[in-house]
Amino acid sequence: MTFWDEFAYSIGFFNYIGLLFELFFITSCLATIVYIATKNQYISYLATAPIFFVLAHIFYQTSHIILVIIAMSIQALVILFIQKQDLLGKLASKAKTSGVE
Repeated sequence: MTFWDEFAYSIGFFNYIGLLFELFFITSCLATIVYIATKNQYISYLATAPIFFVLAHIFYQTSHIILVIIAMSIQALVILFIQKQDLLGKLASKAKTSGVE
C-alpha cells in the first residue's frame, strides 16, 4: 500500500505545482495587459504583486512572499522580452529605410 500512498502524494504535488504555474500565468497576463494599456513598465511590474496576492487569496486563501517575488520576476522577464521585440522591430525598420535611400 505504500506505493499507492506515494503515488497519490506525487500526483497531489504535481497538481499543486500545475496550479501555481497557472496562477503565475494568469498574473503575468493581467500585468502584461496593464503594461500594454499604460505603456509604463514600472506600473506593470508593481501591479504584479497585488494581482498575484488577490488571485492567490481568491483561489487558495493564502499566499507566500516568495511566490509574490517569483511572480514579479516573471513579469520583469516578460517586460524585457516585449521591449527587446520592440527594439528589434525598430532596428529592422530603421535598417530598411536607410537601405532604401
